[in-house]
Amino acid sequence: MQYVIIPISFNGVSPDYLLLLVVSVSVFEDPKYAAVYGLAAGLLSDYSAAVGFGTRALLFMLISWGLSYLVHKSLTSGFITNTIGVLISYIITRLFYWCEYLVNIGTFSVVEMTINVIVPEIIMTAVVSPVIYLAVKLVLVKPLPRDKRR
Repeated sequence: MQYVIIPISFNGVSPDYLLLLVVSVSVFEDPKYAAVYGLAAGLLSDYSAAVGFGTRALLFMLISWGLSYLVHKSLTSGFITNTIGVLISYIITRLFYWCEYLVNIGTFSVVEMTINVIVPEIIMTAVVSPVIYLAVKLVLVKPLPRDKRR
C-alpha cells in the first residue's frame, strides 16, 4: 500500500505516508474530523498489513484525535507543531508495530531492525514530511478573502 502512493523506498523500506498524512491533517482539522481521517487511514493501513484488522485504525484514530485536540486547545497549527507531531506519532506507532511483530513472529534483532529499517525510515520521513505538510496545507487552509477595492 505504501508503494502505491509514492514509490520512494530504500532497501525495501519507505516512510509511513498514511501516518504523515494523518498527522498533517490533524494539525488543521477539528478533533472529530481528524479522528475520522485517522480511522480511514488506519483501515487502509490495516488492509495492507498482515496483522489484526482494526488495530492500526484504532491507533491512527487516537493519534489524530489527540494531536488535533492538543493543537486546538493549546498549540498553534504550524510546521513546528507538525514536525513534533510526526516525531511523537512515529515513536508511538513504531513501538506499537514492534509489539505487534513480537506477538505475531516471536523474536527479532533490535540492532538489525534499527540499522536496516528504523534509520532509513527516519531519514526518508524527515525528507517527505515537509512535502506532505505543505500539500495538506494548500488543500485544507483557505486563503483570506481580498478586500474589495473601488
